[in-house]
Amino acid sequence: MSNKILFVTTRYPKILGSADSFTVYKLIEYFSKFYEIDLVCFDDESKTCDDQKKIQGLCNTHLIKFRKIHALMNVIFRFLNLRPMQVNYFYSKALHSKVENLSKSNEYIFSYYHLIRAAQYKTNDKSKSILAMQTSFTLTYERLLQSSIDFVTRAIYSIEKKLVTNFEKKIYKKFDLNLLISEKDLMSILNKNTHPRFFFSPHGIDVDTFSFKLPRRNSKKRIIFPANFSSAANKEAALWVLKEIIPRLRQNNFKCEVIFAGANPPKFLTEAAKHNTLITTTGFIKSMDEYIYKSAVLINPVRVSAGLQNKVLMGMSMGIPVVTTRSSIEGMNLPDELIFSSSNDATDFSTKIIEAFKINHDKKKVILLSAREYVEKYWTWEFYLKQLHEKIKKLF
Repeated sequence: MSNKILFVTTRYPKILGSADSFTVYKLIEYFSKFYEIDLVCFDDESKTCDDQKKIQGLCNTHLIKFRKIHALMNVIFRFLNLRPMQVNYFYSKALHSKVENLSKSNEYIFSYYHLIRAAQYKTNDKSKSILAMQTSFTLTYERLLQSSIDFVTRAIYSIEKKLVTNFEKKIYKKFDLNLLISEKDLMSILNKNTHPRFFFSPHGIDVDTFSFKLPRRNSKKRIIFPANFSSAANKEAALWVLKEIIPRLRQNNFKCEVIFAGANPPKFLTEAAKHNTLITTTGFIKSMDEYIYKSAVLINPVRVSAGLQNKVLMGMSMGIPVVTTRSSIEGMNLPDELIFSSSNDATDFSTKIIEAFKINHDKKKVILLSAREYVEKYWTWEFYLKQLHEKIKKLF
């Protein structure tokens, strides 16, 4: 009997890549212990030799060249198929052919497709199939449209939301199992919190990398917002911090350094950093844990996403107070006493930041120790991947 699975993704798996690419890496790393994996994905010129060696040691790679010019043409000329722009953007005839040929020549136990943009590559073979939808893009675009954005961007988001909503309501029917982060995402798609074709499968963090280190008593007034700023949700959050949170902290005579730590900082951030010594952008960071340890408070000001916020777990794991919007973590069910949760109101959020700095040291220590224990128990990669694997074995 075959012991092979097919893994289809538009993201090349990278240890130091975006959240998506790192998630793909961890999934492949875990499932390679039990199955032989055929990985089909777009190549990534930014991958390191170390990335390539590790992936080649875990699976059989079938890489397809990704051309941005073709992707942009797809968005324009495939628009009439009424699929989301992000789905059309990642369409490749070569990748489609590779998936079909592998499916015809192999008997897979199951095929795994990562994100809705990979769902278009599902074949008509008889093997069982999984679609990792992760989060509801319908919900993401709903919240993006609630934020203050310019007319052109709002128009694009409005169109994409309609396309995504229709796509998500239909595409799940083609798969035997669909994965989401939380009930909130399913409610957004089907207006119900349970469904036999859906399984809730969040992802964890590496608690060894983000090890527990209590901050010093007299650490500097330094706030860190760790994120990949190519994400629309993170970009919107960064602008909110710059335009509304920092001014309110100043109004309360609370002077602190704010570090926007991560790849692809937008121009408005880099320009702000040039003119304000208390604002720092780092660009790509190889070791985010080092920056977190040197900070006093970690913030998650994301308002337009409701999936999984790894940055919150990173802070909890490392022993640093975390201030976060409630809306961004509503699917994570974190105990209120372990974090400083705020509404999407700028005054409330800035007040929570000040509270996190001023909390009694002994009380803070208890909170941080409890937060670390909670992450170790419920938010490791192994915890959720084992649950997913058990579900797959029962179903398939």
